[in-house]
Amino acid sequence: MVLSDDELEWSLRIVKRMISKGVAGKHHKQPQSIAGWFAVHDRGTVKQVLDSMVSDPDVPLRRKGRGTVTLVGIPEGKRYLRENGSEPPTEW
Repeated sequence: MVLSDDELEWSLRIVKRMISKGVAGKHHKQPQSIAGWFAVHDRGTVKQVLDSMVSDPDVPLRRKGRGTVTLVGIPEGKRYLRENGSEPPTEW
Protein backbone atom coordinates (compact mmCIF):
# COMPACT_ATOMS: atom_id res chain seq x y z
CA MET A 1 0.00 0.00 0.00
CA VAL A 2 1.33 3.42 -0.94
CA LEU A 3 0.43 6.55 0.99
CA SER A 4 -1.45 9.32 -0.81
CA ASP A 5 0.15 12.78 -1.00
CA ASP A 6 -1.88 14.02 1.98
CA GLU A 7 -1.05 10.91 4.00
CA LEU A 8 2.63 11.30 3.11
CA GLU A 9 2.62 14.89 4.42
CA TRP A 10 0.97 13.74 7.63
CA SER A 11 3.33 10.78 7.96
CA LEU A 12 6.32 13.12 7.80
CA ARG A 13 4.85 15.28 10.57
CA ILE A 14 4.09 12.21 12.68
CA VAL A 15 7.56 10.68 12.21
CA LYS A 16 9.21 14.01 13.11
CA ARG A 17 7.17 14.21 16.28
CA MET A 18 7.90 10.59 17.18
CA ILE A 19 11.64 11.17 16.69
CA SER A 20 11.58 14.29 18.84
CA LYS A 21 9.71 12.39 21.59
CA GLY A 22 12.01 9.35 21.31
CA VAL A 23 9.24 6.88 20.40
CA ALA A 24 11.34 4.11 18.87
CA GLY A 25 12.35 0.54 19.59
CA LYS A 26 10.99 -0.55 22.95
CA HIS A 27 9.33 2.83 23.59
CA HIS A 28 5.86 2.66 22.06
CA LYS A 29 2.64 4.68 22.30
CA GLN A 30 -1.08 4.24 21.75
CA PRO A 31 -2.29 5.96 18.55
CA GLN A 32 -4.58 8.21 20.61
CA SER A 33 -1.55 9.36 22.65
CA ILE A 34 0.30 10.27 19.46
CA ALA A 35 -2.81 12.02 18.14
CA GLY A 36 -2.84 14.04 21.36
CA TRP A 37 0.40 15.72 20.27
CA PHE A 38 -1.54 17.44 17.46
CA ALA A 39 -4.38 19.97 17.33
CA VAL A 40 -7.81 18.67 18.37
CA HIS A 41 -9.26 19.03 14.88
CA ASP A 42 -6.40 16.95 13.40
CA ARG A 43 -6.51 14.00 15.79
CA GLY A 44 -8.88 11.84 13.72
CA THR A 45 -6.67 12.32 10.67
CA VAL A 46 -3.56 11.40 12.66
CA LYS A 47 -5.14 8.12 13.82
CA GLN A 48 -6.21 7.22 10.26
CA VAL A 49 -2.77 8.02 8.85
CA LEU A 50 -1.09 5.94 11.58
CA ASP A 51 -3.17 2.94 10.45
CA SER A 52 -2.10 3.54 6.84
CA MET A 53 1.53 3.98 7.87
CA VAL A 54 1.63 0.61 9.64
CA SER A 55 0.37 -1.07 6.45
CA ASP A 56 2.99 0.59 4.23
CA PRO A 57 6.29 -1.37 4.09
CA ASP A 58 8.22 1.80 3.18
CA VAL A 59 7.37 3.50 6.49
CA PRO A 60 9.64 2.53 9.43
CA LEU A 61 6.67 2.16 11.79
CA ARG A 62 5.37 -1.04 13.31
CA ARG A 63 2.45 -2.05 15.46
CA LYS A 64 3.28 -3.72 18.74
CA GLY A 65 1.08 -5.48 21.28
CA ARG A 66 -2.29 -4.03 22.30
CA GLY A 67 -2.38 -1.64 19.35
CA THR A 68 0.63 0.46 20.28
CA VAL A 69 2.99 1.74 17.58
CA THR A 70 6.68 2.62 17.46
CA LEU A 71 9.35 3.62 14.98
CA VAL A 72 11.68 0.77 14.07
CA GLY A 73 14.53 3.08 15.09
CA ILE A 74 15.52 6.75 15.17
CA PRO A 75 18.06 6.39 12.29
CA GLU A 76 15.41 4.68 10.14
CA GLY A 77 12.95 7.48 10.92
CA LYS A 78 15.49 10.13 9.93
CA ARG A 79 16.27 8.25 6.72
CA TYR A 80 12.54 8.09 5.90
CA LEU A 81 12.27 11.86 6.36
CA ARG A 82 15.31 12.56 4.14
CA GLU A 83 14.10 10.17 1.41
CA ASN A 84 10.80 12.04 1.29
CA GLY A 85 12.28 15.55 1.13
CA SER A 86 11.97 16.53 4.77
CA GLU A 87 14.60 17.44 7.32
CA PRO A 88 14.83 15.46 10.56
CA PRO A 89 14.43 17.38 13.81
CA THR A 90 17.68 19.04 14.84
CA GLU A 91 19.68 17.43 17.57
CA TRP A 92 20.75 19.44 20.60
